[in-house]
Amino acid sequence: MHRVLIVAIPLAATGIGAAAPEGRVVRVERSRAPARAPVVCDFDANLDARCHGRPAIGDVVVVADATSVLAEVELTAVTAVASKCDTLWTVRGALRSGRLAGPRPTRRLGVFDPASKDRRLRTVDAEPPTGNPEESVVAAYDRDGDGTPDVLLTRYSCDEHGAIAANGVDTCRDVYARIGDALRRTSQTRQMGCT
Repeated sequence: MHRVLIVAIPLAATGIGAAAPEGRVVRVERSRAPARAPVVCDFDANLDARCHGRPAIGDVVVVADATSVLAEVELTAVTAVASKCDTLWTVRGALRSGRLAGPRPTRRLGVFDPASKDRRLRTVDAEPPTGNPEESVVAAYDRDGDGTPDVLLTRYSCDEHGAIAANGVDTCRDVYARIGDALRRTSQTRQMGCT
């Protein structure tokens, strides 16, 4: 008869098998551009509008002021102003909530912004992202309630190539969106190129 000695050694004690990784795990979040760029629309009392950017049927444009969301308008028809212009569109909308009309007929600016998560959209004061005194801000929106402009529509006199020019031959409008920490131009409309 042979005797066999069996020795059991716990693996955890030897460090074999279930070794924990050294260091720490760091989660890295990269800011990504939204799948679509914001669209800024100028509505009249009949819910007809001109939009800067590229709208789509079914987009919901939020009309806001400095304190609250005034209305939500769903786009029901979208038509390019000119075949050679993909940044200025004529749209028709249907009111989903709120109201656009005030005590007197007025135009209201609104924004479709895929990066807005809730009804915190508000208008804010802003300076042109270029810092050029020839450029003015038509509308600026804060999408997350931090008081920083996240979507802007600017206007300026420009040359035939879209560059800011004090006595330019054209009028340009740009839409900017905050992507990560920076405002980036997402569309430019040259008036002469779109009429």
